[in-house]
Amino acid sequence: MEYKIILGVYTIKINILPDEDMKRIGFTDYVPKYWYYMKLLIDSISFNFTINKQTLKYKIDILDENFLQPYDYQYILSINKNNRFAREVKRLVDEQLKWLIDVGIIIDD
Repeated sequence: MEYKIILGVYTIKINILPDEDMKRIGFTDYVPKYWYYMKLLIDSISFNFTINKQTLKYKIDILDENFLQPYDYQYILSINKNNRFAREVKRLVDEQLKWLIDVGIIIDD
C-alpha cells in the first residue's frame, strides 16, 4: 500500500488494534466495516483516515471542510514551496502519520 508524500513514496502496512484500543485512540466504526479517524489540523483543513476492517485497504484524505473538497497541499507546494499555509498543513499531516506509526496503526516498511 502506498501513500505519496511531497518527498517521495512510502510503502506502509496497516495494523488494526483490538476494538477497545482503536476507540480509545479516537477511531470510530459507525459504518461497521470501516475504522475512521478524523482530526482537524488547522482552520478548516482536516486529516481523515479510513481503514477497511476486512482488507486493510486504507484511504487518507486531507479535506477543506469549508468547501467540502480535497485540499491538495502537495500540489500547492510543488508550484510554491514557500506557501506558509500548505507547509504548515504538510507538517501537521506528517505529525499525524508519525502518531499513527507511534500508536501501532501504521507499520512503516
